[in-house]
Amino acid sequence: MKRSTVLSAALAACAAAGARSASGGAPDGLFYELGEASSYTQGCFPPCLCPIMTVEGMAGTFRLSFAGSNGLSSEYAVSEVDWTVPLDPPRRIAGSGTYTVGGEVASMHQLVLDLSIDGEAPQRFDSGLVAGGGTFPEALEIDVSVNKQECFDTVLAVRARAAVPLSPAFSRGDSNADGAFDISDAVFGLIFLFAGGEPPPCADACDSNDDGKLDLSDAVYSLAHLFLGGPAPPRPFGACGADPTPDDLGCARLGPCEDPCEDEVAAIARETSIVGSCSGVVRLDYLSRRVLGWQLVCGKYAQVTEAEARQRAQADTGYGAAGRMLSPPSPEDAYVFYESPGDFGGAAAVSARTGLSVFGGSIVWDGRGEITYPKEWRLPATLGSGCAPLDREIPARGYDLAAGDALPAGEVEAALDVVRRTALPEGLATSGYVFDATVLLYPRSVGAFDPTSAEWIVVLNGGWLE
Repeated sequence: MKRSTVLSAALAACAAAGARSASGGAPDGLFYELGEASSYTQGCFPPCLCPIMTVEGMAGTFRLSFAGSNGLSSEYAVSEVDWTVPLDPPRRIAGSGTYTVGGEVASMHQLVLDLSIDGEAPQRFDSGLVAGGGTFPEALEIDVSVNKQECFDTVLAVRARAAVPLSPAFSRGDSNADGAFDISDAVFGLIFLFAGGEPPPCADACDSNDDGKLDLSDAVYSLAHLFLGGPAPPRPFGACGADPTPDDLGCARLGPCEDPCEDEVAAIARETSIVGSCSGVVRLDYLSRRVLGWQLVCGKYAQVTEAEARQRAQADTGYGAAGRMLSPPSPEDAYVFYESPGDFGGAAAVSARTGLSVFGGSIVWDGRGEITYPKEWRLPATLGSGCAPLDREIPARGYDLAAGDALPAGEVEAALDVVRRTALPEGLATSGYVFDATVLLYPRSVGAFDPTSAEWIVVLNGGWLE
């Protein structure tokens, strides 16, 4: 067979390997969430003198979309900035901008944002080009300010993590997925391309020069770095990580970077390893279905009557003593109570296995209700994402808290599918069993339904029987 024919066949096989896997690049419009270390500071910096106020716990989200690359650095459009500073009253920050990350020698990055605070005229916040960006795309940590932190200034400490993984984790250049980067990786790629060798376990890892293609130049790039002092393969290199640049490659099989949710699964398993039942309560944004927060509620098994469930719900959530029970009599999963809002109403859910409240929230006619239970929520990153789904059916039913009726099966499954791909199902199964799930459409407001404030609440129930 002619060399050109072998090369064409190899490239076609490589394209097929990439097509069988998830996209290896940053999906357009990835959400990032601010962490607890994010802060808002305003006051006088040297050489000026006046009080400085720092407010920690700035919260919210923003979106990054890949805009282009010059070979040394990549640029992302920043949009949908929606941040809240926890003052009384809270300050709302909105706007957009750009984020640039890369560098020829050391990693550098720059964040430029045009932000409006409480609806005032936008101001430009700029970090300048500073060292950092080594944790991107998994995390973004940078400070932006109006006046370069001189005299009177406003400084925002942005500490954010991706709400979902950008791609399966891999190490660039590790073509044969043996956990090392050496001459065998270049040889593996060459045999695949020109001698009918087996397809790479992870096509993205074979793309040593990160040009979005698999060809001879990848082996040349790797060998130049190994023996001629050439540049190192772009990130992620030397450690497992996500691909910060979009392409059509991906990972058909994972190698040394497999099981990105192992730590999260183990943590959930340790916490839920009790003789009793645990409910994982997960909040999802109504429109995007991204995870907003989650919590575990665990307790001993109990024989729970409707009257006892109502009493517990009322005490914990403020709802439940009155109103309709949407769940069937003597449910095995959860008691769900619904108080239809004339002007004000609400809903509550209580585990039928433990008698503990798992969710509660107010619902306001042409207004905005608030979640009243649980009181605290864990960060989405601790739940894991992109995890291997649990290989078993999970019985589920759902309730529309806007109409006080059952949810269509398709909506129940769509919300539950997001939770299937977190560490929660496997964590519950590791320490016991996954029993069933309850899905709630929590509207916050009725009359004029607001999809931007509504949420899906998924309660995944599990436990140990012995």
